[in-house]
Amino acid sequence: RYELNIVSHTLAINEKRDRPIVWKYYQWLSLLFVEVYLDRFFGDRDALRKSLNNYVKIFNAYWVDKDFETGVTPYVSEDLNKICLQNATGSGKTLLMHVNFLQFKHYAAQSRFKDDLTHSILITPNEGLSRQHQREFKASSIISERLLTDTGDLLSTGKNGLRQVDYTEITKLGEADGPNTIAIRNLGDQNLLLVDEAHRGLGSNEETGWFKSRERLVEKGFVFEYSATLKEAVSAAKRPEIEESYVKNIIFDYS
Repeated sequence: RYELNIVSHTLAINEKRDRPIVWKYYQWLSLLFVEVYLDRFFGDRDALRKSLNNYVKIFNAYWVDKDFETGVTPYVSEDLNKICLQNATGSGKTLLMHVNFLQFKHYAAQSRFKDDLTHSILITPNEGLSRQHQREFKASSIISERLLTDTGDLLSTGKNGLRQVDYTEITKLGEADGPNTIAIRNLGDQNLLLVDEAHRGLGSNEETGWFKSRERLVEKGFVFEYSATLKEAVSAAKRPEIEESYVKNIIFDYS
């Protein structure tokens, strides 16, 4: 069933492409792990949390006093709505993101949460990457629009849920509305976030705002994060709560 879903989503994004995508083994595994996780996340979150915590006990029993001074704390419900893919530069993170969006849309549509999400938002580091993502979304037959309009209005098309992906840059999210900024509070807490180059938001100054903003935006939603260098960024941030968050949330590590 999982593999049939992956094939279906792959055919969907290949429909208008001149060169159809053929997944490499590590890309297939990434998508397969996400299938398993989303199925369990939407199916029974309490069972998923208990299963993860059973593994935490085994992990801690083995690693404590070896490489870790203290163990990983148990998962709580708030830890479950985050998935991070740590894949090398040039390994196809953008295309994985497209299928991750379709995977989430598929499982959400079958659940009682299907109408809860306010927006699907792609967050990028800069406008150049935003334009690149917009071209790629178009090639994959996924509707995308800029989140901030030229007039400074808050949203381009109102509540879009999972019908399309609105995109903006991390620099345009703030505490107050302005000609080129969106107040985090106005986006609500029921969003699907797709965060490209997620390590960019973990710098010592930027992180303070972004890490908290991410939590507010997806308190009742979900987030996928993509980066080639999350480990290095987490180490540089030197914040135990950030380190533990990513310890718990990286679902696939290319290396």
